[in-house]
Amino acid sequence: MYFIKTPQLFKAIWPNIIWDCPEDRPEFQFTFDDGPCEHTPYLLDALAKSDRKATFFCLGRQIENHPDIFERIKEEGHTIGNHGYAHLDGWKVNTESYLSDVERGFELCGSKLFRPPFGRLRWSQYRELKDRYTIVMWSSMPGDFDDQVSEELLKSRLEKTTTKDIIVLHDHVGRNERLELLFDR
Repeated sequence: MYFIKTPQLFKAIWPNIIWDCPEDRPEFQFTFDDGPCEHTPYLLDALAKSDRKATFFCLGRQIENHPDIFERIKEEGHTIGNHGYAHLDGWKVNTESYLSDVERGFELCGSKLFRPPFGRLRWSQYRELKDRYTIVMWSSMPGDFDDQVSEELLKSRLEKTTTKDIIVLHDHVGRNERLELLFDR
């Protein structure tokens, strides 16, 4: 289960996390997690065609596997964010292991923007990260990763987003074709 729109309560509990798109950072509106991968060039082509910039929250292990695609993301002027090295769930690992994974991701991507995988972060992890990183979550999760979400439903959810939303999407092989409608908005 996941929230399509982030509840205001979450924003109140974690007020120092970025949940909504700042007016001076329009590239935060469209964010892509978990790449780079073989299919990232499709996203980059679609973004270029629509003259949009996005933020890519990259995994360290994916940067190691696809350094040329990672370089292309940067060369084309998109913002890079850190999504850790191995996509660890903050609720399932101890703080030391989690922090080590975040730092390993930082060493490869070089970005002080951080998005916790799964959006899961313990208070102890947050305390350690908040002074070193800008933590960026999202206000809209349309469910591009969910096989139960039809293209029509995905389109409907995307149509309900505004320029104030940070939309979390995923850079996965085989799913990016569904996002063509995103760039036609």
